[in-house]
Amino acid sequence: MSNFKSRADFLRNNPSASAFAALADATKQQKNVTDSAIKLKPGQLAGKKVVVIGSGVGGLTAAYEILAQQSGATVTVLEALNRTGGRCLSLRTGDVLTEDADSDLFNSTPGESQVVRFKRPIGDSEPYLNAGPGRIPSSHKRLLSYLKKFSVDVEVYVMNSQSNLVQKDSSFNGSSVVYRRLDNNTRGWLAEMVYANAEELLKKPSLNINPDQFEERVDALKSLMIDFGELDIAGNYQVTPGSEGFENGKTRAGYSVLPGVAAGIVAEALSFDSLLEARFWEGTRFYQPADFLWQPTLFQPVG
Repeated sequence: MSNFKSRADFLRNNPSASAFAALADATKQQKNVTDSAIKLKPGQLAGKKVVVIGSGVGGLTAAYEILAQQSGATVTVLEALNRTGGRCLSLRTGDVLTEDADSDLFNSTPGESQVVRFKRPIGDSEPYLNAGPGRIPSSHKRLLSYLKKFSVDVEVYVMNSQSNLVQKDSSFNGSSVVYRRLDNNTRGWLAEMVYANAEELLKKPSLNINPDQFEERVDALKSLMIDFGELDIAGNYQVTPGSEGFENGKTRAGYSVLPGVAAGIVAEALSFDSLLEARFWEGTRFYQPADFLWQPTLFQPVG
């Protein structure tokens, strides 16, 4: 039986735990007052002492705002670790990282310490890794405003590209497969099926297709599938390098031999049966970059 217990499990099983109960109650009280940041008036907390527990992003932000809004309070930040930042952690060559060997909520066991080593190509700047929550979506307007206020440089954070590799169990004979090949082969076969059954699919009542425009909508759906799935004009998905000397190949899925002076060789389309058998989308976060908070362009602090 696993000893793992999340904080949520602990709170559910121990609702009267005084510190956590007080914190939960305070959180609920704030939600009753406002769903956004509370604005303090100058001198509103004059003579008060405020203790902020934890120097992560949340704690540092709270301490900063209490002071910046000239509330009059004195602020003390308490931190159990020997650094600020909380879950935010940047690693460089020579840093020592010691992670827990288990996931126990209490009395976890430290794992083996690791010394960070990055290769540094000649001429490159010092490499580093934002090992914590370094990803900043463009929708995080408030965080981005703090970065601008404190003149923190940001750079593009590349979480995923169509050149990433997926390898799952024994699928595809145990070989890794490039993202773009999985993605575009899947789109191609699905588009071919939709093209072939466009008329039947558009008869679905919930689509509310106007009968007077039915044939026009069928043609439109077929046209969409040709572009969406990279089909030929007959509605078939067939990858091809195209005509010799012309850039008219079906190339979204990539090449097995890259083009240069010669046209190259387009990667053979994986069969739809092999794609379904692989279930490549399960457990790999394959489509996570399509989720709103993971869509490019993402940012991370420089350094």
